[in-house]
Amino acid sequence: MRLKTMAALLLFGSVALATASDSVGRGFKMVSTVLYQPEPVLQKRLPSVHALAAYMKALEGVCNTFFKKSDTPRALDLVVAVRPQRRSKVWFVSPTQGAKDDAQLAKLRALLEAVPVPAVVEGPVLFAMIGSIARADRANRAGQAAPIPLPQAWKDALQGKDENVAVDTDELLDVVWPEAK
Repeated sequence: MRLKTMAALLLFGSVALATASDSVGRGFKMVSTVLYQPEPVLQKRLPSVHALAAYMKALEGVCNTFFKKSDTPRALDLVVAVRPQRRSKVWFVSPTQGAKDDAQLAKLRALLEAVPVPAVVEGPVLFAMIGSIARADRANRAGQAAPIPLPQAWKDALQGKDENVAVDTDELLDVVWPEAK
C-alpha cells in the first residue's frame, strides 16, 4: 500500500517536471522507476515513502536543470543507492556513454550526490530512475521486457557468478560501494 502511494507521488512529480521540459524538447524526464528490492524489505527500510518520493523528484529536478539545453535525444538511467547513514551513491547506465560523457556525468554525479538523502533504516535502498533526455524514445517494444539497468561496476562485480542464483543486493552494494559500509 505504501509503495502504491509512492508510485502515485512519483507519477505526479514526473508529470509536473515533464511539462516544463517537454514543451521545448529539452531537459530530463523520469519515465519510470525500478526498485531492486522486494516490497517487504522496502517497507522495513523506508520510514517515509513520501521522503523517498520527494528525493526522487529532487534528483529529477537536478537532471532536468543539468540537461536543460540538451537537444540530443538519448537514454540515461540513474541507479541510486541510499544507506542508513544518509549517504548516496549514483551510477549511470547509458547506451551512448563514452569518454566525453564520463566527464559530463562526473559533474552530474557530484550534483546528485549532494542532494539531501532521505532516512532509511536497517540497510540500504536501491532504485533506478529510467530517464529520457530531450524526448528520447524509452517506450518498451511490444513483447519485450524492459531491461533492468545494471551499471558496469555492478556487472564487473557479478562476473563469474551463476546467473541462475539470486543476488543479495546488500552484498552486491558492499562490493561496489565498500567505503560506505
